[in-house]
Amino acid sequence: MKASLIVYINKSTKTLPLLIYALNQQTEKDFEVVIAQDGKGDDVEKILQQAKAITTFSITHLSHNDGCYKREVMLNRAIVLAKSDYLIFIEEGAIPHHKFIEEHIRLSRYGKVVAAKTIELSNEFSSEVTLKMVSSKRVHAYMLAKAIRGKVKNSSELFRITNGFLRHFILSDVWQGLSSENFSLYKEDILSVNGFDERFDTKSEESDFDLELRLMQQGVFTKEERQIATLYKIMQGEQLKTSPIAASILEELNAKNHSWTPYGIEKREASRSEED
Repeated sequence: MKASLIVYINKSTKTLPLLIYALNQQTEKDFEVVIAQDGKGDDVEKILQQAKAITTFSITHLSHNDGCYKREVMLNRAIVLAKSDYLIFIEEGAIPHHKFIEEHIRLSRYGKVVAAKTIELSNEFSSEVTLKMVSSKRVHAYMLAKAIRGKVKNSSELFRITNGFLRHFILSDVWQGLSSENFSLYKEDILSVNGFDERFDTKSEESDFDLELRLMQQGVFTKEERQIATLYKIMQGEQLKTSPIAASILEELNAKNHSWTPYGIEKREASRSEED
């Protein structure tokens, strides 16, 4: 299996059928999907049961009944259960281009985080996206038409550059923060830092920043890959937040300058060899 696609979802199921249809159109067929749900919902189970009749890939669904925020916990559980050596992370509301998985795999390297862009749809256009549009691979053409009318954020990402030679000469290297909406890396690399820090109590930029900094300390660097591995995002009104806990985690990270978190997949301090 070439890739495990880990999809974080909260309570909304509105866009899940669109994602499933988009994944069924992927040019790369050798992948699995792991749904990491922060909460519990019978609607998700129903949608996934219906999806089994049309999908060419396996789906594993993880959820919990605790009634509290557990995003990082669920993502860590998904990492452990993932069968592939290569992991791709996206979130609810995502509609991947039909070459999305193929291109993430092509860009993959050990010691590298592929940080691709997300093209945000306006509220107006989000309501116009249909299963028929996704299954016919016409989303990109619709997006280009809407971009001309200023209905798409990050519209430059619609002009895809997939040739490696052209990418080398046209696109300059830009360091930009990792976003959990669209990134990938080898499972071995994220396990080397013990995954996500599970102390975070709200979905925030700090969580992604914490993971990226710890990966960098481990020698795994983020490479922004623009105008490829295209991902469209239906906006659902969710806002990133911060908290005193999130701020204290980053303060601790800056003070200790470590790569391993004892609050991740394994609940233990790093061994001497891991610290070295």
